[in-house]
Amino acid sequence: MATAVAPYRVVSTLYGRAGLQCSAAEDANGQELWLFTHSDPSPAAADRMLKAAELCKGDGPWLKVVDCGKDQSRAWAVTWPHAGRSLVDVVNARGALDAPEMMRSLVPVCHAAQKLIDRGHAPALSLDLVLTNVDGDGTLIGFAPEPAPGEAVPALGRLMYEVLKGSPPVEPPEPLIGVRQQLSDFILACIGGRLSQPAQAGEQLRIVGKGETVDLNRLLNRDTRVSDSQIAQSVDQGQRAGEVLGSYQLVRRLGEGGMGEVYLGRHLKLGREVAVKVLRPELAKDPEILRRFFQEARVVNEINHPHIIEVIDFVEELNHAYCVMELLKGDSLDRVIELKGLLPVERTCAIMAQVCEALHAAHQRGVVHRDVKPANIFLTQRDGKTDFVKVLDFGVARVAKAEGSRTQVGAVLGTPAYMSPEQAQGRVVDGRSDVYSCGAVLYELLQGRVLSQELFTPPPIIDTPTGEPVPGPLAELVQQCLEMDPARRPATALEVAQRLATAIPKKVATDTQRALVEAGLASAPKQGRAPVLAAALLAFVFVAGGSAWVLTRPAAASDVVVPPPPETPRVVVSAPPQNPLPDDLAPAAGPGPAAGAAAVRPRPRPLPGNKKQPPQVVVVEKAAEPDAYVARMNRLQKEYDGLVGRYGLKQLTSLEREVVRQALEDYAGHNYPSLDKSLKDAEVALQAAHQRLDR
Repeated sequence: MATAVAPYRVVSTLYGRAGLQCSAAEDANGQELWLFTHSDPSPAAADRMLKAAELCKGDGPWLKVVDCGKDQSRAWAVTWPHAGRSLVDVVNARGALDAPEMMRSLVPVCHAAQKLIDRGHAPALSLDLVLTNVDGDGTLIGFAPEPAPGEAVPALGRLMYEVLKGSPPVEPPEPLIGVRQQLSDFILACIGGRLSQPAQAGEQLRIVGKGETVDLNRLLNRDTRVSDSQIAQSVDQGQRAGEVLGSYQLVRRLGEGGMGEVYLGRHLKLGREVAVKVLRPELAKDPEILRRFFQEARVVNEINHPHIIEVIDFVEELNHAYCVMELLKGDSLDRVIELKGLLPVERTCAIMAQVCEALHAAHQRGVVHRDVKPANIFLTQRDGKTDFVKVLDFGVARVAKAEGSRTQVGAVLGTPAYMSPEQAQGRVVDGRSDVYSCGAVLYELLQGRVLSQELFTPPPIIDTPTGEPVPGPLAELVQQCLEMDPARRPATALEVAQRLATAIPKKVATDTQRALVEAGLASAPKQGRAPVLAAALLAFVFVAGGSAWVLTRPAAASDVVVPPPPETPRVVVSAPPQNPLPDDLAPAAGPGPAAGAAAVRPRPRPLPGNKKQPPQVVVVEKAAEPDAYVARMNRLQKEYDGLVGRYGLKQLTSLEREVVRQALEDYAGHNYPSLDKSLKDAEVALQAAHQRLDR
């Protein structure tokens, strides 16, 4: 390896694999970079690498090239350093990964391969050329000089197989053991070349990998040597483009829903662009499926809510069934997360509040959606609002009042990862089932992973994987939505929407300052300037019309599950007690967060308007002692999330998962006498897990 290439100085060699040599390098300003060259000295390898590196200068799901060139007969490419490991190193260190980890690492690779192929370059595909970050997201090194495989999709299928099994497939490949049957079938279909486009394979992998049920008959049971009559009777994905249905011409395929394909359509006379959802021909022959397809169009029309997609028309013709809907421009929520990662907590609340408003409108009409998930939440723009929500795909909705008797008991429809327990068991469901699904979506948006089905109750949420605190009211709401018993969840989706709207505390003046302003004894703070309180002020009492101002602690800018201790004394104004405190208001013993308070303030009671009030007594409470468990609980949660993120939940033993769950439950329930032991057990268990898995 040369010590210098063009304007870059090589510092050290990092690795050599897949025909590439990677070195740590510096530019003239000392900026750290990665420098790639090829090990094959042939001119053909240099030309191939340089051509691909030029393509990878653009934005895409690949390792972006910031500079490239040719030094004599050797091509080189420079990138920013990547904070992660190659996928082959991850598999060699850990063995087989689970399905969600495989999906996160390889779905972006499928889309990267498709984009490079569309630009005229067929990339080499191997685990050596896939880099994964700390969250497990994959990035393709798309400029390797190695020759591309004959077909991209079978090569991608072999990568999927190897990641899930820990070793490459043999010929012929055997079904994967310990993997959901439909996912195994899908991967075998890819290896067998049943799909033609890498992007199509990536999109289907994203759906199947999340546990969604899709129709794979066309992939697995279709004989590629079909007769002309069979071709005429069946229509493959995307081949309807140019066809005319009624007054609409199908321009191109946009995507695929639970029961049909969605096309961009254009009205032949008016030129209006719409979305046309065409029921699959093989499904249109089933009267029950046809009834459900038109039920979706009918119930959506009846609800008529701004956050539910508008249905313009639905038609049943000979060999055709389709509905015409408004055309939405934007992305589904799962696609937004895939491209941008976790959203800020405030943005998550705003999106899900709109979803719950739409669901409440549906529930008011007796309609239960039953398939609430990120893929069915679409973000578009309207009236200057960027995250305007549209809820999609009421294809598995149940009209609870009018058609409850027509739903077969025991039939399970929807997506398992987001189903409520009662829906998964095939029982009768109501709007609270959708509330559970919203809780599952919220958990995924806040924690970056699908709610684990192995935990009987999910652990309390403290912060997001990016370190952003989750306000206490929001964490509590998610816990309540995910209650196993529907009676313990929020009663309506509207209640969830209202609580989401107030879950993020506003950055406002303290309660004391606001009380003084409303009493006319102080001026409101100016915009952008923090409220100023007199340091010597200990209490102020204002009595008017028989009402008393009760001055409490300052309102925090943002509440989290584990709030920090107050830094200043609290001022409490209350009437002198007339009777001794009842037992249930007496200070509780033990190491709870309120231990050490100098006084206990009972809940204020409304006073009659005309009676003369007794003199007020001002009591200054001592600041509460710091919660001894705050740091340890935060550290425990992050250690647990780190282990799950790196190695997968299945790599932790049932005992390790159970002791962590017990500690989190004890803390959430303020069960401090038991928390000492459960927290210590959890810390010891995670330390043992680190020693076992990090070897």
